[in-house]
Amino acid sequence: MSKSVLVTGGSGFIGSRLIKKLVNQDYEVTAILRKTSKRDHLPIDKIKIVEIDLTNYKDILDFFTLNSFDYVIHAAGITKALKKEDYFKYNTQTTKNLIDAIKKVSWKPQKFVFISSQAAHGTYKKLQRPIRITDIHNPITAYGKSKLLAERYIDEHYRHPYIILEPTSVYGPRDRDFLIVMKLISRGFEGYIGKKPQSLSFIFVEDLVDAIIECISQPHTGEYLISDGNEYIDEDLGKAVKNALGKKTIKIRIPILIAYIAAFFSNLIAHINGKPTAFNLEKMKELKAKNWLCDPTPFFTNFNFKPKYNLEKGIKETIEWYKENHWL
Repeated sequence: MSKSVLVTGGSGFIGSRLIKKLVNQDYEVTAILRKTSKRDHLPIDKIKIVEIDLTNYKDILDFFTLNSFDYVIHAAGITKALKKEDYFKYNTQTTKNLIDAIKKVSWKPQKFVFISSQAAHGTYKKLQRPIRITDIHNPITAYGKSKLLAERYIDEHYRHPYIILEPTSVYGPRDRDFLIVMKLISRGFEGYIGKKPQSLSFIFVEDLVDAIIECISQPHTGEYLISDGNEYIDEDLGKAVKNALGKKTIKIRIPILIAYIAAFFSNLIAHINGKPTAFNLEKMKELKAKNWLCDPTPFFTNFNFKPKYNLEKGIKETIEWYKENHWL
């Protein structure tokens, strides 16, 4: 019989791809969505869709009382918000609600997988090497702190098999945050923040989805960082985009102070419009940090996992999709 999988955040950039691949591998998939969630990229004729507000514990408990699953993959959450407390409402509280509801009902999933973020692990000013899963957590943003609190709740209150996966920067077709960079480069401008290059890790969305499925198909548990395994600097991203677009650019390094001023006004406009933006004062904390390298070796070793994409290949495929769909 097919294994059943519950996926939260199923309409998102990562969740929708995850669901498609799970369906293709013959899993029975149920997706928890908000009423306002878009369903354009979901195989709605092949999955069950349930509308539940994950911030409402009673609704989750009622649903889990009547339905059981072999696996639960919690990919729902927010990466940008107008108010800091929203990060904790939608990233921390939703995770707590799911865990508390599972603890209360008679069935338990064979594996609970939480899609966290490298932001939960954070970074350190003086650390020159890649961040390891054994390093002390040091989140520098409200988003990172909200993810870390969710991780800690699982660690402290859940006594069944689980995996916490901390992806580094995720990119790919349909992502809108990296699209901003690509549009700028397509117009001949290449901008970076600060005098010194930023050390970065990346993972292509398809590789991340494959990694998540490995989490449920193999018996290992624990907490893992995940990237494509390569070490980059910020200019490598620009180079990959330029190569894919066949563009030459004017390269500019923007002083931190100027970037903060721009982020302040971006924040202000977001509050006026009532819509959160990817470039804000919280994001500046990440953009000025110099080391976002991570070491995914434990995941690669335990799960015998090898990413199919490096940055050059992933960006090329992403830009081809943007062009075909008139996003770029």
